[in-house]
Amino acid sequence: MNPLKDILESCVDFSCVHECSDIKLFISATNVETGRVKIFDSHHLTADMVMASACLPHMFQAVVIDGVPYWDGGYMGNPSLFPFHHQADAADILVVQINPIERKGIPTTPMEIQNRMNEINFNSSLIQELRAIDFVARLLEEGRIDTQQYRQEYIHIIENQEALRPLGASSKLNAEWAFLTHLRDIGRESAALWLERHFDDSQVRWKDVEQLQMLATQSTDAEHFLADLTLDPPVASGNQAGDPLKDEDFLILSTVHSAKGQEWNSVFLLNVVDGSFPSEFATGDDRLIEEERRLLYVAATRAKDHLHLLVPLKFYVPQQQRYGAKHVYGAQSRFMTAPVLATCERRFYGESQSRNQIGEAVAQLDLPSKISELW
Repeated sequence: MNPLKDILESCVDFSCVHECSDIKLFISATNVETGRVKIFDSHHLTADMVMASACLPHMFQAVVIDGVPYWDGGYMGNPSLFPFHHQADAADILVVQINPIERKGIPTTPMEIQNRMNEINFNSSLIQELRAIDFVARLLEEGRIDTQQYRQEYIHIIENQEALRPLGASSKLNAEWAFLTHLRDIGRESAALWLERHFDDSQVRWKDVEQLQMLATQSTDAEHFLADLTLDPPVASGNQAGDPLKDEDFLILSTVHSAKGQEWNSVFLLNVVDGSFPSEFATGDDRLIEEERRLLYVAATRAKDHLHLLVPLKFYVPQQQRYGAKHVYGAQSRFMTAPVLATCERRFYGESQSRNQIGEAVAQLDLPSKISELW
């Protein structure tokens, strides 16, 4: 029994993995009996297959799948690149290299020797595949093989040997959160440096990643984050400002789901009335009401300098004659409580007089006389 399997099954919905067709996932394991690599794809992936791909024989017993024992896939594929040759359309492969290929000096202690042996073993399969890809590339350049059956593959590697090489063998078993976040930060720094070296607009693209990070921190969980991103995905990635497109970017229409936090100088939020905030479909359920309150908060925090909350006084009834005047009154959103309104400056459409002047005009109106004049 391995407790990691229970954690894995509680965190991963493998039925969703099976149904996903947008991302192709390949996980490798080593057949203990034959010594060959076994590739598991996402359409048939199980928790046992994932456990087999990380089964170090000196720490765990072999994972048996359909009567076949498996060990860590790193012995024969770390990672396995050949599935991408036939099952992926892209000719570019990005490899994140973790185990140092080169390590200067002679290991002397038993732990240092064992650590270096593991690095050599786990890198050998990758080096063999890279040599095979290079060999095919040279044959293609010389015109000695059919270009209809073989294609040029481009390998890109992200690595940070200077940061990872000092880490000893004991670090592989270090599960402290501070150490894990340290490795995460090294990975992000390495990726940013790689992008900067290879792409002219790397800083702009990296800002897109940071924007997604900020969006994720504003969501209560991954489900809400993915739901918001799915409901209102970006139509394009960010970029630095170029020539103005006055006819195209004068007004931006957006939904409340795609909040980024103070992304625009001025925001006009329409229909802040009951029925919209909260939605009429959310009434009667306290949980949905709170979710609607969150959406209003998310929408309001998109403004950097000016926020305009528009509360219609009338809603005209549909399906009436042209220029018909049938209407109903709008009810101000229940979320606009007295403390909230106290922070707002209240204005009225078409307002030409001060509110005091309007009040004086109303006080001077002789309503009975006006009604009598109608008869």
